[in-house]
Amino acid sequence: MSLNIKDVLEEPVKLSGDDTVGVAAAKMTENERDYVFVFDNGMKGIVLARDLIKRTIDPEKTKLETFIKRISPLDIDTPVTSIIEKIMVNDYLVVPVCFENETYALTKIGLLNALRENEVLKGKKAMDVMKFPYCVSEDDSASVVRNIMKNLEISRMPVLDEKGKLAGLVNCIDLLKTIAERKRAKKGDMRMEKTKMDVPVSSFMRKVFPRASPETPLNKVIELMVKNYSAVVIEDNGELKGIVTPRNILKLFGKKTEGVYVNISGLKDIDAFLKNIIDKQITNSVKKLSKIVTINYAVFRVSKHKKAGKRTKYSVRAGFSTNRGRFFVKDYDWDVTKAMGNVLDKIERMIVESAKR
Repeated sequence: MSLNIKDVLEEPVKLSGDDTVGVAAAKMTENERDYVFVFDNGMKGIVLARDLIKRTIDPEKTKLETFIKRISPLDIDTPVTSIIEKIMVNDYLVVPVCFENETYALTKIGLLNALRENEVLKGKKAMDVMKFPYCVSEDDSASVVRNIMKNLEISRMPVLDEKGKLAGLVNCIDLLKTIAERKRAKKGDMRMEKTKMDVPVSSFMRKVFPRASPETPLNKVIELMVKNYSAVVIEDNGELKGIVTPRNILKLFGKKTEGVYVNISGLKDIDAFLKNIIDKQITNSVKKLSKIVTINYAVFRVSKHKKAGKRTKYSVRAGFSTNRGRFFVKDYDWDVTKAMGNVLDKIERMIVESAKR
């Protein structure tokens, strides 16, 4: 998949690891972005709003160093399929990209902006990818919202009124802003766990947010995402039908196997007979594992490791994103189907072990 991503890169907010969570929260809310880049003699990583709301800390004293996700910058020429794989398997909201000696941000929404006229999306509508989300009521407290986002690892939720109609949308930036503002108001108390979190969500939710109908074409949904830097709520006459997130759409760029989106690369030069065997191996494994965990996305990358005469040794790498975490394995063999089988066996053992805990 050939694509020029230069036009969708954005200048990130750059902070130091010695800056505090309070400074990061202010920058995020000011710029309507759920991330900041951290630099100290070069890029150290990324801090996300969804991580800042998870822990009970003093935002004015806690340094960003504690929350850094270390992500190596990608080159501007990195294939789009590889970027999608990295984002989906690791559940990244944004990845750093190097271009002309500078580091830029490529968000999931920015990536979708570059992909919105792609053949994969043609004919697709919101109803094809929307999911019914977790919701909160207008009178639920900030504490309730925080606990749901923390425990379910989600970044936004629709808000319903007493009649069950759509009233608003709340995301982690709104919650972070509320926590930070109330923290500053309590000058004599610097412990977050003592901060009053009983303020109702109706006082800080967004009443203006992107909406669409189930019949809205996906390229139009992406336009709304880009314009508002937000997921899009799907409704019909005020009744909540679902929500479309960037992740929902990016899944379409993988092959659906047993209800799971799977991306396989590196099979171009593999014999058709062997491709068929590999396809069956993956299908059987995904089917088996889907009974144990919820697989969000799976990636397989086959490459030539080395040659010896007419023989080729293959490398197979795999990554699974599941409700029990992320799993990564690799294996090598002169027989590509054996290498794939070994990788699948390793993944299965890891997932089965995780299910026992």
